[in-house]
Amino acid sequence: MRDYEAPLLDRHSCSLGKTSLDIISRQIGSEKATLRYQSSQHTLFIELTDGLQYERRIQGKTTTVNTRRGMVSFRPAGTEVTGWSRGNGIMRYAALFVDTEEAASTGLPARWQVPTCIEDEWVWVEAQGLLRACESPDTSTSPFKALYLEGRVLALLAILADRFGLESQDRRAKRTDRRLKRALAFIHERTAGGYGLPELANAAHISQAQLVRLFKEALGTTPMAYVASQRLATARRLLMGTDIPISELAARFGYADQSHFTRQFRKATGTTPARFRKTVS
Repeated sequence: MRDYEAPLLDRHSCSLGKTSLDIISRQIGSEKATLRYQSSQHTLFIELTDGLQYERRIQGKTTTVNTRRGMVSFRPAGTEVTGWSRGNGIMRYAALFVDTEEAASTGLPARWQVPTCIEDEWVWVEAQGLLRACESPDTSTSPFKALYLEGRVLALLAILADRFGLESQDRRAKRTDRRLKRALAFIHERTAGGYGLPELANAAHISQAQLVRLFKEALGTTPMAYVASQRLATARRLLMGTDIPISELAARFGYADQSHFTRQFRKATGTTPARFRKTVS
């Protein structure tokens, strides 16, 4: 849901797998243009105009700022934002929309801060590469550039998690009881898989229902989804840093065969292991 009194002049959209980036221009004047916004996706806003005045009200807190190019605001999915903007001329900003399922599958935090118009050098550096590529005319027709951009998106998401996640997965895990720690140790020692929820619950010395609850509360995901994400994360690192044949990686991580590994890898990343390796090599 978005209701913004500032008239839309232009919107340039760029699809990056399950993530999308819009570069938006609106007419803005000296009168306050009111805003009401709520998204079903995580959204990173990047200011591209200096000298505008914003007021944003989120979760009972009001923030008023004068914008500078490169300022960023992060809105977790479901966050309701109201406020106004004013200036003199054209306002430009970018919006990076992150699918919540994609965020969960890559291990991003379940809970986030909600910063408004802060300056963060690392976020801005990563964002600039995406902005330039989004405005490039050959991005949509070049599969390898698209793969490269998806990698840049993952890098940016990792920075967002570090900056705005209330706690990283590992820090949250340390706050939970030793039963969850036993489960995580069991997972990290057995990257090849070959076990299910019953074996994992037995290793943690709790029931399956308790284990599911602990993972949901601490990590924001299910035990077996976490197992799958860890296997694929390790596989991605080996694809980037070694020449191990893909068939051998499939066997090492407990997939039925190379085709099964390829299907799961494509489902999680939007590309095949072979193309991913070629892109990052």
